[in-house]
Amino acid sequence: VSRDWKLLRTMNYRDRWIYTESTSNWFVQFFSDLVLETLSGPAEPIDFFTIVSEGWILLADFGETPFFSKEQGEAFAAMVICSLLDAAYFVNRL
Repeated sequence: VSRDWKLLRTMNYRDRWIYTESTSNWFVQFFSDLVLETLSGPAEPIDFFTIVSEGWILLADFGETPFFSKEQGEAFAAMVICSLLDAAYFVNRL
């Protein structure tokens, strides 16, 4: 994670976006249609910028369930961490 953070700090905005989007797109392949449908339902989206800027704590359990494999949980956790790091970068810029 430290290596990725250092790499992201050397990139301009467009390169950071391409780097994180390509990683996110790679992780999406692990999600089944059921999980994607569940995540894109009517629930409120997570506002990572507010979480970081206001110092909130985000607790989440990405363990294996009957609907979510261990690999899917790890991939989703990586996407959440990526979103939090992205938000932290932009909070620092303001």
